[in-house]
Amino acid sequence: MSSNNLRYNPNRFLMMLSAMTLAIACGAVGSPWPTTARAETFSDPVFSAEVVTTLPPFLPVGVTWASDGRMFIWQRNGVIRLYKNGQLLPTPFLNISAQVNVFNDRGSLAFALHPNFLVNGFVYLVYVREEGGDPNDASPKVARLSRFTVDPQNPDVALASSETILLTIPNGFNHHSNGTLRFGADGKLFLGHGEDASAAGPVLEALVAQDLNDLRGKILRLNDDGTAPGDNPFDDGTNSIASKVYNYGLRNPFRFTLHPVSGEPYVGDVGWDSWEEFNRGRGKNFGWPCYEGMNEQPGYQLFFAAQCAHLTASVVTAPLLTYPHPGTPAASGAPIVGNAAIGGPFYTATLYPEVYRGNWFVADYAQGWIKRLVFDGAGTLLTTVPFATGLSGPVDLELGPDGMLYYVSIVTGQINRIRYNGPTAVASATPAAGHSPLSVTFSSAGSNDPNAGPLTYLWEFGDGQTSTAAHPLHVYASSTVQTFTATLTVTTNTSQVASATVKVTVGSLPPTATLQAPLNGTPVTIGQSIVYQGAATDPEDGDIPSAGLSWVILLHHNDHTHTQQFTTGPTGSVLIQNHGAGTYSYEFQLTATDTSGLTNVTTVTLPVVGDTTPPSSPTQLTATAENANRINLSWTPATDPGGGAVTYRVERCQGIGCTTFVQIATAVASPTYLDSGLLATTTYQYRVRAADAANNLSDYSTAASATTAALDTVPPTDPSGLTATASGSNQLNLAWTAATDNVGVTGYAIERCQGAGCTTFLQFATPVANAYSDTGLTPGITYSYRVRATDAAGNLSLNYSNIASATPEAISTLI
Repeated sequence: MSSNNLRYNPNRFLMMLSAMTLAIACGAVGSPWPTTARAETFSDPVFSAEVVTTLPPFLPVGVTWASDGRMFIWQRNGVIRLYKNGQLLPTPFLNISAQVNVFNDRGSLAFALHPNFLVNGFVYLVYVREEGGDPNDASPKVARLSRFTVDPQNPDVALASSETILLTIPNGFNHHSNGTLRFGADGKLFLGHGEDASAAGPVLEALVAQDLNDLRGKILRLNDDGTAPGDNPFDDGTNSIASKVYNYGLRNPFRFTLHPVSGEPYVGDVGWDSWEEFNRGRGKNFGWPCYEGMNEQPGYQLFFAAQCAHLTASVVTAPLLTYPHPGTPAASGAPIVGNAAIGGPFYTATLYPEVYRGNWFVADYAQGWIKRLVFDGAGTLLTTVPFATGLSGPVDLELGPDGMLYYVSIVTGQINRIRYNGPTAVASATPAAGHSPLSVTFSSAGSNDPNAGPLTYLWEFGDGQTSTAAHPLHVYASSTVQTFTATLTVTTNTSQVASATVKVTVGSLPPTATLQAPLNGTPVTIGQSIVYQGAATDPEDGDIPSAGLSWVILLHHNDHTHTQQFTTGPTGSVLIQNHGAGTYSYEFQLTATDTSGLTNVTTVTLPVVGDTTPPSSPTQLTATAENANRINLSWTPATDPGGGAVTYRVERCQGIGCTTFVQIATAVASPTYLDSGLLATTTYQYRVRAADAANNLSDYSTAASATTAALDTVPPTDPSGLTATASGSNQLNLAWTAATDNVGVTGYAIERCQGAGCTTFLQFATPVANAYSDTGLTPGITYSYRVRATDAAGNLSLNYSNIASATPEAISTLI
């Protein structure tokens, strides 16, 4: 399918979100993540997905590999984990979580290894810096691109103290932050960053995406020390911001890759109103926020018409592929729909069949699909082909060194690997915890060979015992609390193998979490502050201390979810936000963890009822008469509790003491208004109220009045003392004594005639000052001038000035 056969619907204003914080809700009570693989469905059934390792849900956001095979997994809270020799190492590679702000879209979402990592030990991280100790602080912050260095005594650990700050980026809001770091084949570092603006409505801040002197809403290309490389498309010969920009006009380029031949970024840009898009190129302007998808963005074109006026379709690069959100009228029957575009890798390995090679693999978070984009030899997009559905929240899609695709599920915390024509192992244990001796039933249900061949099984229970049964019963015994890792290995009749693990804790039972407040199902409104409270007890530990209580606050919006807040302790509060049109709710997840590492999760969900909270009232309304026909109004802006955009309605009544107000303007975007066409010497009264996106109206401002001036019928005095003086061969300089007026002179009308004794004067200039230089004249020709004054009411002086004549100098013909 080509990129231009999905058409834009300008009538929908459905707010969508950035992919980096999307998450689908977990179950109400139980384990915080599944112990078995999710049932993905592949278009070709010889593909299957298996879980490589599992981290806490809602934290892992990306993976990459060193050339020695170690897999680095980074979490949005600034913790980097290392998967080595088939296991997740217990000690983090890097932990700067105390310095990372994770409110809404913020966090540490991008990580990269230097191309010469094994020699210099350099790793790169982008994160939103938290200086005040509150990782959920919503106030403005600053993002850092920093380089860290590996501990020379331990290659599996980086030194937090080795941080070198290479670049800082403002983070005034808490949406659309950092996204991807990738090194190109030339050793240059590419960085994607969102426009750092609210998703709740058209906001001025989003226009930074169009500003080449701002780092936000861009793909940047940098030297490995953070400086401008000197050969970028907007380079000005300095280390300026513009010199670091590679592409601009992007909303949230959360995940992108680099073309294996051209090196150009191929970008998944997360949309807002109705469209997702994939973009590519060098030195391109993709149009956000004035354009979304293939067409103009109607909300921003309405509210910021002046700022968008210079952006035409001829200067905006159209997406390679655009597709609508579910529910958009254009989505009816469309082959692709989704909510959050994820740009994955080009498949350059050989493990998968030939038909997959050279394809660009892309995903959509909210819809949970992977598709492949097929190109011809010239790089033209030929078609999109379904690859997989049913994925749980993919936020990163990568090509591993083994030739297999990997994806990160932020929802489950799982790192998943996609196999071709190989077996899949799935392991589960019931119960997964209990006192010694503990009888555990293991199951290999879900394990399969895509070629429908038989499997053999080997269970290694972690205590030195094994079994070859498909679903064995095993008894654990331990005098202390101990966690065993049981490993299932399945083998096909062609000797292909796959493995899966499951943990069993002996000597301990899990705690019980109790979510005391708020009550499940309690309706909440935008702008309301909700206090949450919980506790937990454990059969062995008793009351769980504050450090063992952790919260995740989720904002469910239509068919996707934001991870809005992470906290610890028994209590806290959260502000119910306005996230635009649609249906949404808040979910509070409390996780209790005991000393043996066992957990229990409980949740409540609160529906957000329709926005009934009005904006604040405009204040300090002033009315100032400009002349006999116009009055200028200004006021202090109103604010909306949910952070959305507000507009203003202006009302007027005529006469001293009048009470009958009539609305004269709606949808006024700025806190000013010019009322024109009024009667002279007339008193007018005004009042203003604010409206939000849900059409909630504020109270009126206090009234303000002004009286227009009397109609000005008095002309200015006549200009006098006009002189004309030659200045070279083609210029005459004019000067005269200024006129005066009862209100004020606004300018002069100059008339000119050509030739000695001429009488036909024509107006040719209207200067403001009482001097003027007439240029481009003919040498040796006499010119005559006269001047008349004018005021703001258009009154002209009764008489012209005196006539003044002069002749530009003749050009000498002497040799």
